[in-house]
Amino acid sequence: MTKKEHNLAPSQEEEDLFAKRQAAEAALTDDNVPVYPDLADQIKVDLVLNEKGRIWVLHDRPFPDVLEWIEFDADTNDLTFVTAKGKIQNLGIVIPRSFRKYIKRANFLNTMQINGDKIEDAGIIPLVSRDTGLQ
Repeated sequence: MTKKEHNLAPSQEEEDLFAKRQAAEAALTDDNVPVYPDLADQIKVDLVLNEKGRIWVLHDRPFPDVLEWIEFDADTNDLTFVTAKGKIQNLGIVIPRSFRKYIKRANFLNTMQINGDKIEDAGIIPLVSRDTGLQ
């Protein structure tokens, strides 16, 4: 075997593939990744049902972005937040079964940021429900 046959240096094609992979990984920054981690992994959050059947999302810090709407998937029992920038974020907590009928009937959810005993922010966010009946 010649010395050239033992050359372990990457070929031009391998270098191009490596460069493309590095560029793709670099593109996955917080600014352009379409899915945020679960909200419950980022902040303290809870879902509350009041005596009038209204659903409240209580949280201790601001959402990572302005909320545009919330989606409820009755089949998977998930609440997903959709931001003005088009990013999505799952609530990340188990939704009690008793809440499902109220969420499915709702057209909006209330949000409230609470710091101790002080209300920092509140909002009314449109809600879209999906229920295919598969589960």
